[in-house]
Amino acid sequence: MLAALLAVALCGQGSLVSADAASSTAPKVSFTSWPKDVISVSDTTAGLKKADGTQVWPVKAAAARWSKDNPVDRYTTGSCPADVQCVVIEQAELADPTVGLTATSSVGADIKSSSVALDTSFGRTNSAARHQNVVCHEMGRALGLKHGRRRAPA
Repeated sequence: MLAALLAVALCGQGSLVSADAASSTAPKVSFTSWPKDVISVSDTTAGLKKADGTQVWPVKAAAARWSKDNPVDRYTTGSCPADVQCVVIEQAELADPTVGLTATSSVGADIKSSSVALDTSFGRTNSAARHQNVVCHEMGRALGLKHGRRRAPA
C-alpha cells in the first residue's frame, strides 16, 4: 500500500484509496509486491544524452523520488547484482502510441522480475517533464502498481 500512496504523492496521478476502504463504491488499488523490501534499479539508458548534454530518460531522478520511504534501495548503471531484486530499465522502439512498457513476472502476489522499456522516438522529442512522468509511471508499475480501471467519460 505504501507504493500506491507514494505513486500519488510523487507522480501526481489521480487518487488512490486503501483496499480496506469501508465504502464498496470507493476505487480500490490493485498491486503486487516484491518479496523483500529492497529493490535495485539498473539503468541502461544512463549514457543516452540529448544535444544539451542532459539525460534523455531521468531514471536516476525517478529512482531517487521512489526511494523516499519506499523500497528502491540502489541505483546502478551496471548490471543487476546477483541475488538482488532488480528492475532493469532500457530504451527500445515501441509501437505507436506506446511510450513506456513494463513487463513483470510474478508468482501469486510476489513479483519475481520486472523490466521497463522506454520508447526511443518519444525520447527524442517531448519535454523533460514528460520524460520524468513516463519514467515515474513505469517505475511504479515495476514496483507493483497496476493501471486503474477508470472508465472514459461518456
